[in-house]
Amino acid sequence: LAPFNQEWVLEALKQVPHELAGVEATKVEEMLDEMIRETSSLYYNAVKAAIVTYVLRDPTEAKRLEVMALPKPPERRMFHPSVAECAAQASEGSLTLGVWHDNVLAGYEATERNLLINHDGTLQMLELWALYQHLQLCSLGSLPPVEALELERFKDQQHSHCERVVQMLKKKWYPAVVDLFQDELKH
Repeated sequence: LAPFNQEWVLEALKQVPHELAGVEATKVEEMLDEMIRETSSLYYNAVKAAIVTYVLRDPTEAKRLEVMALPKPPERRMFHPSVAECAAQASEGSLTLGVWHDNVLAGYEATERNLLINHDGTLQMLELWALYQHLQLCSLGSLPPVEALELERFKDQQHSHCERVVQMLKKKWYPAVVDLFQDELKH
């Protein structure tokens, strides 16, 4: 990889103030050092991503590497507070989760949105599930709009709906999954 050019750093530092009112000089220096490390890291990641993208332009190379599709680029999110600040309790003696909880959830959601699956069998499984994902074991759509419902009647409706969904999954989805696995074993 091409090294991170120090001339770029010097030019960028000319644009950044080295003194901030009310902030100690050592803190400003730490912030600048962190900014340089972050910029360097982003540079190397961008260079690596560009190399991979360039190599994968060739369909034979992509097939050789078993890459079915390029992932969507992840969202850019920066978390500036320290880990200790994020994990701190909302208030003294409170069991309320700190700021970190929201950040962890956001990380899980971003991972789930951007997760790349290259195995053909897994992709087929996801396509198959898309046909059945609308099925829910509990149905509130069949409830009357306004009137009250007896508990036993509600339980009976939900039980029969659940049985229909389970039987459909057993008769259609499950055999299709077994067929996918058997096809994968053959290849």
